[in-house]
Amino acid sequence: MKQRSIIEELKFQLQHGKMTVRLIIINVSIFALIYLLGIIERIVGFSNFTLSIFTFPSDFGEFIVKPWTLITSIFAHVSLGHLFFNMLFLFFAGAMFEQIFGAKKLLVTYVIGGVLGNIIELIATFLIADFSPPHYVLGASGAIMAVFTATAVYRPQTPIYLFGIVAIPIYVLALFFLATDL
Repeated sequence: MKQRSIIEELKFQLQHGKMTVRLIIINVSIFALIYLLGIIERIVGFSNFTLSIFTFPSDFGEFIVKPWTLITSIFAHVSLGHLFFNMLFLFFAGAMFEQIFGAKKLLVTYVIGGVLGNIIELIATFLIADFSPPHYVLGASGAIMAVFTATAVYRPQTPIYLFGIVAIPIYVLALFFLATDL
């Protein structure tokens, strides 16, 4: 059996792979695109134009002229570390969710969770402007948290083994992550 090249494997995974893997490939591809276009921008003399296409502004006036960022921001990351840890979390949480609910529900939950996370950020910034001045949001954290939380709500007693040793019910981790995100 002939082994596929990396490009052939990526194409295969995008067409036939698990939704979790597809979402990871999309996130990594967008990260690479932003990174490469950022290099070109620095050479040409532009300043963060590409990044501004993807970042979600928490200022309502700016959001009105960039409504697409409600979705683009949930697939983009600014640093390799941010991308790595989000994709690691997505790999485990997404696989668990996908096994229970299926690929289509994973995609819907990911997108709706990310969009709602951005909308909540927009509203919170408006309501508590004195404590949280307008800023930019980027990354899949809200989307992944929606996937993880949905799994925890549906199967709260599912054990998650920390370091492969200590079993903790998934709902405890979900509450911990939600509390630290606030």
